[in-house]
Amino acid sequence: MKIRPLAEEDIESGVALSMQAGWNHAAVDWRRLLELWPGQCLGGEIDGRLVASGTLASYASDAGLVGWIGLILVDEQYRRRGLGTRMMTAILEEADRRGVEIVGLDASDQGEPIYRRLGFVVDASINRWAGRGVMGRIGSVDRAAWPRLLQVDRRACGVDREPLLRRIAGESESRVAMAGDGFALVRPGRRAWHLGPVIANDLNEAAGLVEQLIGDGKQPSTADVIVDVVTGSPMELLLARRGFTIARRLKRMRRPAGEGKLLWGERVYAASGFELG
Repeated sequence: MKIRPLAEEDIESGVALSMQAGWNHAAVDWRRLLELWPGQCLGGEIDGRLVASGTLASYASDAGLVGWIGLILVDEQYRRRGLGTRMMTAILEEADRRGVEIVGLDASDQGEPIYRRLGFVVDASINRWAGRGVMGRIGSVDRAAWPRLLQVDRRACGVDREPLLRRIAGESESRVAMAGDGFALVRPGRRAWHLGPVIANDLNEAAGLVEQLIGDGKQPSTADVIVDVVTGSPMELLLARRGFTIARRLKRMRRPAGEGKLLWGERVYAASGFELG
């Protein structure tokens, strides 16, 4: 298998890999990663065909660069040949070349033992909740509000996510909600809308942001919604009350082991996504 950087012309094949795995990623999700982190998204090619992938988002922090690995996918015809491990190794080598100090990922039960062998340790459990909602109006962030929003986000998750947040907020169908010191985003995926990140001071503020974006749960629902929440967050109570249920259970892992919470904390009520941290 030849490993190389992914390019625009690989997006359709990348979406096909997502579809095989039953994941929610659409072309816009692949394009976002490729354009924000060019050269950090890799593909595995056999006979001119894309059969595997892996991506590396990276964020500046006071402790140095933090990387987040996602979209480790292998075509179903080529599974159980070690190609996923090869893609992981290639992504980790890319992270080392770029000076990434800490690397994180969200691991399934099948992936966790593989990642442990590569030096990762569990930082937290994270669940994907699925339910229904009503999409609100398309909102945007006023120019004057951006400095405050970015300051709030960095204080909540410990890294600088400005390029990512501006990108998602600027995409044509994304919705943005702001209230007090909190904000939230929702964006369309291939099968469901993805709610996250949600950053708030408390559960009441988080509930208000969620209501702005997907309704109060009392109207007839019009769309499927997914949201990724660290186990134990009060957000789980809010989602359960709205009839959401857990669709997937993963482990949030990091390398090397260390103190502190990697891209999550008390004010992070929902993560950005398994491929974004």
